[in-house]
Amino acid sequence: MNMAEFEGLSDKTIPIWLQVQDSLGLDFNDSLLNLIQWLKTSGSLLSMYLIDVKRKPTSCDFDQLTLRIVNDQPKNLNEAYKQITVLRHLVIKGNESEIWDLPIPNIPILAAREKGIFTPKRFSSLPCYEKWRYTLDSSILYDISLSEEAKIGQILVSSIVYGGLLSTSLLAGLLKMMNSLPSIFNNRAYFDLSLSWLGHQGSESRRWFMDPLTEILIWIKNKNQPVIVDYSTFNQTQFTKVTFKYILSFFREAGLGKADHPTSISAFLDTVSLKFDLLLPPFISNYCQRKHLSHSIRQLGWNRIESVDPKLNTQDIIEDISLERWTSSPALNEDDFKYEKEHGEILPKLPTLPSGLSKEAMKFELDAKISMLEDENDLLILLFEWGKSLLNRGKHSPKADTVKGYIRLIGNRLYQCLGDERLIDLDTGTIEDIYLELLEDIDSKGLRKKLSQQLYSFHKFLVNNHDVAEIDYRSVLGASYGPTPVDANILLIDEFNQLLQVIEDSDLILNHPKLVTATKLLAILGYRCGLRRSEALKLRLIDIYGVRDPMLLVRPFKYRRLKTASSKRVLPLSVLLEADELEILKEWLKDRKIEEETNPFSQYLFSIPDKNYVCISEDLVFPVIHSAMRATTGDDSLRYHHFRHSFASLTLLRLMVADHGVPVGIFDHQADTLKWLEKSKEFRDSLYSRSELTRRHLYQVAFLLGHSSPSVTLEHYIHTLDIISSQIISNRFKANKNILISASKLPQSTAYRLFLDSPFKLLNKIRIVNGFVPISHNVRINNKITLDCHKLSGYKIYKDAWQLLFLYSARDIEKTDLLDRFKITENEFALLINNVNQLLSFTSKDRNSSPKFKMMKYKDKFDCYNALLCPARPTDGYDIEMAKELCDRLYEFKETNYDYYRSLMDLYINNAWSTKYLVVFKDSKTANNFIALFSMLGIPENWLKFSVIVGQSMVDNDAKKSLKAWMKQLDFSTNNPLQLTRGTDGVSMGKNGWLGFKLVDPTSGHSGLAQRYSFIMSMICSMTF
Repeated sequence: MNMAEFEGLSDKTIPIWLQVQDSLGLDFNDSLLNLIQWLKTSGSLLSMYLIDVKRKPTSCDFDQLTLRIVNDQPKNLNEAYKQITVLRHLVIKGNESEIWDLPIPNIPILAAREKGIFTPKRFSSLPCYEKWRYTLDSSILYDISLSEEAKIGQILVSSIVYGGLLSTSLLAGLLKMMNSLPSIFNNRAYFDLSLSWLGHQGSESRRWFMDPLTEILIWIKNKNQPVIVDYSTFNQTQFTKVTFKYILSFFREAGLGKADHPTSISAFLDTVSLKFDLLLPPFISNYCQRKHLSHSIRQLGWNRIESVDPKLNTQDIIEDISLERWTSSPALNEDDFKYEKEHGEILPKLPTLPSGLSKEAMKFELDAKISMLEDENDLLILLFEWGKSLLNRGKHSPKADTVKGYIRLIGNRLYQCLGDERLIDLDTGTIEDIYLELLEDIDSKGLRKKLSQQLYSFHKFLVNNHDVAEIDYRSVLGASYGPTPVDANILLIDEFNQLLQVIEDSDLILNHPKLVTATKLLAILGYRCGLRRSEALKLRLIDIYGVRDPMLLVRPFKYRRLKTASSKRVLPLSVLLEADELEILKEWLKDRKIEEETNPFSQYLFSIPDKNYVCISEDLVFPVIHSAMRATTGDDSLRYHHFRHSFASLTLLRLMVADHGVPVGIFDHQADTLKWLEKSKEFRDSLYSRSELTRRHLYQVAFLLGHSSPSVTLEHYIHTLDIISSQIISNRFKANKNILISASKLPQSTAYRLFLDSPFKLLNKIRIVNGFVPISHNVRINNKITLDCHKLSGYKIYKDAWQLLFLYSARDIEKTDLLDRFKITENEFALLINNVNQLLSFTSKDRNSSPKFKMMKYKDKFDCYNALLCPARPTDGYDIEMAKELCDRLYEFKETNYDYYRSLMDLYINNAWSTKYLVVFKDSKTANNFIALFSMLGIPENWLKFSVIVGQSMVDNDAKKSLKAWMKQLDFSTNNPLQLTRGTDGVSMGKNGWLGFKLVDPTSGHSGLAQRYSFIMSMICSMTF
């Protein structure tokens, strides 16, 4: 810098400028000089202060100053960036030298502006769109004669303009289905499009609900002359060429001037896409243009929505792709490490492994780390042993630093998910859940694929060396180079409500009553809030705050790490949970706080001090949740992680329904889901605390899930875009009714009448005329679940009483807790205990005077057997069904004919048999009285079995006479003949023997616990002794 360039600078500032010049170097020299000149002439008081340090302005607004630097040279932003960099260094040096004390200016990020979607050039093409649409409409209204090729082009243009297929790959999917008739779902026509991605076939499954016009054209085309072109060998380039060929053929034959023909398929789609960009939410328009992957629900899920009876043993047919091709070792590049640094700051730190080691030195380092650890199944040891196995692959082994990167890549994430659980102790389903969580929440597709490959390698190592079970590699980790797979499945509101009831009725209560509530809450938090299993299970008491408007803070702490910074989030519980569910959570939280105030034990929300559970074990609750999910839906693939998929898919659907209405014909068989969707506006307004329309829905769902951007949300968790897009497109892009009527080829008067009655009636008529044969689906009836709220179930009442007695006598649960749990009074509890004691007082007439009504025995912690206050209950499948039927009949009999019921029970008490028979009679009068009363229950005849019991020493002829004597004396007829059996205890049975009666399984002929359990529980609950 010569003296001329110093002109105007004060003696105080010249040294500062020289220091900046030295620190930034020659690359910034010209920018430094330009900044001096600009400051001199800018007219700003702050600028002059930086030159002469004479009068400090009252406001030192560097944001305004840097904005002026940028605006004064808009065509040379790089120069503006350099000058602002000089300015920042100047202020810092001046502050350090105490020449001034100024705020340090920020350096704006120099980045290319994202290309705008609404450019003047695109807008200029809008008139073309109107001409193309008019040509399509006119070709139908005026019934223009078209060749077969042009008719296919007409269908393609209709599917683009009215159906929203704005991608060549989507059109290729349609062409592949052109030989097929549309399928019908709840009166909606659709094709399931199998789409490729970057050359990988079947990477995305998308259900396309047809617009009415395209559907009509397809029905008529396939009836008149089905498409016979074989597209099975076509690649995407060939599909693109033939698609454009068909479209041009249509425009030519429809009379569109050549000057107005689209110049290319991309130009055609871009012009139509502009119209969609203007009228649809951006992410829906992008979905139509296939700018991102988003999987539709699996077929089993659609079947459940339609209430079709599922075939539980049917597996999806998937391509047999060998994962053994994952033998190479992909290197982690700088972008991967940058992603790890930006998104992995709150992951736990693994022990540091040195960099730059040779392979042998790294193996020595790993051995040294392993020797310092005690538990041979510790995750660290497993990771280090796996690292050694990678280094031992000979010439194909990765570099030492690459192995170090792999260990960190997998280890950090596994620690986050596992907490204090040991990986090798987990079942296959849990391991698959954990791997899916690791993969699905990574924004970087490249890193996600590398993680998939290394998880495959790591799990194969565990299988081969630690006897860990194999997983479904294809569905969890995907193919070696294809997109990560997505298990696109959700639970509907109706199914979730049933699931909660199944948990309520489960045997989980026999461990502890609080486990039932805890398990329900874990299911609720997963389904209603989208929590991961590790996030839900490890919640602390301090993570929920607020009384009137409770909020859930999902945040990391020592024993529960989060994957990314965005995973930390605040969830409004009063908005997301239903009112009754929120009350259950509030009550649980209140009780837990009281427990901790009384006797501090655990920081966790899901702790049960009575059972010494610091935090409830995964093994206790998640298998129950999984069983309930599968029993409710009939879908054996469902897991806890699908709650998160359900939350994402249904929450976005609900927000879009608030703006665009409930989708027509989708949830017709799901009453609870429809009712829930009808409250969507109320939900949206509560979530945003305002009622104005917003375009934030997708970002809001991503935030609630803890994703840094919606890309992961869309690709892995949202499975309802087909439903949402169909609803919005049908509202915004409707074909005129005259066009639909003309396209139908029906007599005009018939078509008008049907359309005015209902557009769907017109479509149904067209379908039937053109070859559609309606299929009557079996309505799904799940035999595993019986939920009848209108009829009191005796079995349920007796089961609750049995659980109460079991918990009281086997688990030593406090009486007050039981009264609260089972909603009974002190007097009702006392009556149950009294009835049990009365039954225990009856003894048999054997030499030991053993109890006539035997109760269950239970082994205590000292391995001693103690008699409980409840009978053994049925556990065999048919025995349980028999108990349900018999309990319900006994309860109904008691309610409607108490006197007869009492007589039946008195006869049972006097003649009960403590071993294989329900009752045994010594005279025909008593037997006839009992059988007459028992027949009033309406029990199926093939359940009944009668036996004449004679002494062991009775000769055969006398035994046969006894059998005939009983047959003459009994007052009833039955198709089940009396059987002859001999007693084995040496007791004399008299001249004609005794009559034994019991209930049997008609299939196996075996007699189980159902009969004795039902009668004893009925007496405990209903008798007054």
